Amino acid sequence: MQKNNHFDNSAKIPKWLLTTDEYTPPKDKDNFWQKTLFSITTKLIFLHHHNYPHKNSWLNLSEKLLLIFLTIILINSAQKIFFPLIILAFSLIYLSTLNTKLIISILKPTLISTLFSLIIILPSLLPNASVKPLNLFMGI
Repeated sequence: MQKNNHFDNSAKIPKWLLTTDEYTPPKDKDNFWQKTLFSITTKLIFLHHHNYPHKNSWLNLSEKLLLIFLTIILINSAQKIFFPLIILAFSLIYLSTLNTKLIISILKPTLISTLFSLIIILPSLLPNASVKPLNLFMGI
């Protein structure tokens, strides 16, 4: 039998590769949950303090929040584009009933985040782009 000569057996493995590492996670496992709950609570307090009264507002804050989460879940689970378009139409109809100052205060951060997302996605839309954003994040 002939030996496969593709590999050189003369290379030695460094000692640091032969030692085993022992990782002990931090004892405080609840720290992540505490930070997450604190973040959610601060967002809810912010929403509560900036709850603009509206003439058509017949839902309280917790009902609005539940409706937002339910809408997000339903849009993400939609199989076809029809349902998100219906939600978009209802959102635009609701937005058109608001006063001008409130519409501007809603649309400013929305437009800024949309432009930021477009700037991030734009390189991947270009043909023959050598560096795609997904490749940067995945380390490819």
